Amino acid sequence: MNYPIGSQLKIKASFPGASTGTNVFFKVKDPSAAVTIYQHGNSTLVSQISPGVYQFDLSLSTAGTWRVRAYCTGAVVGSSAVKEYVVDGDV
Repeated sequence: MNYPIGSQLKIKASFPGASTGTNVFFKVKDPSAAVTIYQHGNSTLVSQISPGVYQFDLSLSTAGTWRVRAYCTGAVVGSSAVKEYVVDGDV
């Protein structure tokens, strides 16, 4: 699915059993290939919306392919599949 520049996405990831002692991250690779990692508790863009379910607020600011992967470490270890979001500057 293509999105217009400026779209705001809410990306969810589930890690059953995640609790205190679990570190949850969302790793973002933007269209320029720059990688930024957002951690729950250190970034206001990552929130826990229910036990074991986390949400990342992504702003698609430039055209191209964005890749997002959620993962956790600590008390629970897990990873989600890489999700791709294509931003079309002509939409």
